[in-house]
Amino acid sequence: MTAPAADPELIGRAAERAALQALLADGARLVTLVGPPGIGKSRLARAALAGGPAVRCPLRPVVDGVGALRAVADALGLPLDADQAVIGRALAARPAPLLWLDDGEHVAAALAPVVAAWLEGAPALRVVVTSRLPLDLPAEHRLEVGPLAGPTGPHDLGAPAAQLFLACARRVAPGLDGAGIDRAALGQILDALGGVPLALELAASRLDLLSLPALAARLDAQLVALLARPAGHSLQAAIDTSWALLAPAEQGAFAALSLFRGPFSLADAEALLGDADGPALDRVHALRRHSLLQATAGPGGDMRLGLLEALRQYARARFEARPAPWRAQHHRRHAVRVLDPARGPSGSGALREVAAWALAQPGDDTEATAVALRAALALDALWADAPADAVIAVLDAALARAAGGATARALQADGWTRRGVADRHRGRRPGRLAAFDRALALAREAGDAGALGRACLARATWHVDQVEGQAARAWLAQAKAAFERAGDSLGQAAVARELGNAARRDGALAEARLHYEAGLAVAQAGGHRREEAVLLGNLGGLAQEAGRLTEAGDRLRRSRATLLTVGDDRSAAIMLGNLGFLLMQTDRLGEADEALGAAAEALAQLGALTYSGIFEGSRAEGALLGGRPRAALAHAEAGLARMGDAEAVYGALFTVMRAAALALAGDLPAARAAAAAGEGAVAALPDPYTRQAAALYLAQIAVAAGDLDAAAAARAAVPAADYAASYAVRSAAHLLDGALAAQRAARAEAQGAALRVAADGAWFQVPDSAAPVSLARRQVLQRLLAALAASREASPGQPTPAEALVAQTWPGERILPAAARNRLHVAVASLRKLGLGRLLIHSDEGYALSAGVPFARVAAGE
Repeated sequence: MTAPAADPELIGRAAERAALQALLADGARLVTLVGPPGIGKSRLARAALAGGPAVRCPLRPVVDGVGALRAVADALGLPLDADQAVIGRALAARPAPLLWLDDGEHVAAALAPVVAAWLEGAPALRVVVTSRLPLDLPAEHRLEVGPLAGPTGPHDLGAPAAQLFLACARRVAPGLDGAGIDRAALGQILDALGGVPLALELAASRLDLLSLPALAARLDAQLVALLARPAGHSLQAAIDTSWALLAPAEQGAFAALSLFRGPFSLADAEALLGDADGPALDRVHALRRHSLLQATAGPGGDMRLGLLEALRQYARARFEARPAPWRAQHHRRHAVRVLDPARGPSGSGALREVAAWALAQPGDDTEATAVALRAALALDALWADAPADAVIAVLDAALARAAGGATARALQADGWTRRGVADRHRGRRPGRLAAFDRALALAREAGDAGALGRACLARATWHVDQVEGQAARAWLAQAKAAFERAGDSLGQAAVARELGNAARRDGALAEARLHYEAGLAVAQAGGHRREEAVLLGNLGGLAQEAGRLTEAGDRLRRSRATLLTVGDDRSAAIMLGNLGFLLMQTDRLGEADEALGAAAEALAQLGALTYSGIFEGSRAEGALLGGRPRAALAHAEAGLARMGDAEAVYGALFTVMRAAALALAGDLPAARAAAAAGEGAVAALPDPYTRQAAALYLAQIAVAAGDLDAAAAARAAVPAADYAASYAVRSAAHLLDGALAAQRAARAEAQGAALRVAADGAWFQVPDSAAPVSLARRQVLQRLLAALAASREASPGQPTPAEALVAQTWPGERILPAAARNRLHVAVASLRKLGLGRLLIHSDEGYALSAGVPFARVAAGE
């Protein structure tokens, strides 16, 4: 007899392996590894017991208790007809026996009394069981084996599930490597497979015929079929075994629970199952005991239940094979539970399940039509993992069914309101205002103040986006009155938010703050966490505009955390993009671009193309500041394409950014054409800050044409108050300062002029300047400039890390990292404003005085 060989491919099971070994080392006499089919219980046991005294008894081929005894006798080298007592004496005669009963779920009931007797008769005996069912003995320690952890993002190929899938995939597709992997398709596959090792291995084996995208496309509906093998071990065969072990009532419960596409509570399960076949709790517990239900701790300590996707699809096939009345009864129970507002928000999977059933019912089923509309509205408001086009298709189908029928007019009004909002999010004008008009007419016909308020609010938001302040405020006044009649505090908070947005678009930042704070108070009093988080983020944006960066970062991060908690992925992605703006403002251009790009991608996947376009186009600003005009051009054009006509301010801004990028790239004719296209849109904006920023971007054309006087005049025309109040103005001015400085430096270099800096940082003189700039009264700036000058003299072109500059500028001070970054940013901005401009360059590695300009470090007294 030999111990089990080690498994060289055990991936991601270090904690479970250590837990099993620790239990045995601490004296546990019976340990059962439990888990669903294909989860890797046997592989884990083999790795944990390798090299030790364990004797493995494979039980999969046996059919009953007698066969189990023969398997154990054979593994111990005893005659095959050895009975329970003979085997017990043989085990007791061994010094430290360790018995591994592998794949024992189908004979668990027969094994339990036998194992109990052996443990009693052999005090040194230890038993490890791998099974989907526990033995339920007093001495038993259960160790649950769950799915492998999946990736946390598209670039996380180090997650155990990804590692195992790719290792198996390369056996049949050796050319698959990190650089050539379609990460989006890989993410879809890993999500569908749910971290089940056998599923990962079997799916990977299909890559000898299918590409990653093709495999991903098939998994949603064909997962179980793809994981079946004509011969040998397959996931379908493993689940068949578990199904056969269930009592008929338990089989029905397993089939019915397949209606839940995401996590659900015990109360959800009980409401769906009812008690006609006995207490629902008993059936749910039986499925959990059979390892067919996963359980995790949810908010407040409540357990959240769920089916792995392969199990859900298997159970769903069994559901569809049941009689139609039984299916309809469970569908209606499911719909009532999922759409119950007292239950809290449902996941998009459950909502789509409800909507699909409702839309499949006969057209004269008024109840089903209402269910479809309510599910579509909940899906549209959720913006979680449901693609926008799929949500809109459900909404359109529900509205078409409801038209002219008996469905409540207020419900139809809400449907048309959301239809107009959906187009707004996707950057599409056609039909948008018509949808709002239809919603308003239905709400008035129904006499429903809440529905009327929501329609007016949505129409107002459209006018806010178009910077049509007067129209926006008129609709917001109607919305406010309607929400007050309805006693709708959430609506009132939203009205305050949009009043703040309208004021902000007009450049009235103090007024915007008052509206945001009023809305925040209403949202907090009403317990509206999502609206509270959005308003908190808006206040963070105002703090950023005012240069209060620490406050801005704190508010934006708190907002994003809350939005993720409440399941609003769309707004959470918007807050991530806003954090990208903050990072850009602190000169962390690489991090800013990453955050903006991630936000744009997430929003594009959700179908929120307007917001996706805003963040994609905003990457142009960072590319311009980083000296990458061609990249800036690509980002600006992509942003404009995604937004369509839905955003007046950003549309105008990206158009002039595009002109600036073309000018900096040396294409003056195209730059002038782009400028002509953007000037009219900019002139129509009421926001003075956006107009000012646009003028500064357009001045890049004068720089590129060599007319530095015209560009300098545009820069000088910026009021100090505008520069202080608006980040957009500061960023555009910063870019223009750099372009002017570069052109002046080039002229100075041709003339032999140099940037001159005092050795102690007490003054500097830029090329082509008549007089030096004194820093005699500004000790912090002196120390910073002295450090930069010393680095420029010693290592031209090599940036000094921010940490080193902080240490030299504030010697001996202990400063928190975030505060240190802010201090350094303010000091650098001050030097630039005093005249260094783009001669003081920044990269992800740190700061430096430009190596492209002649430089002289002047000793004291010279």
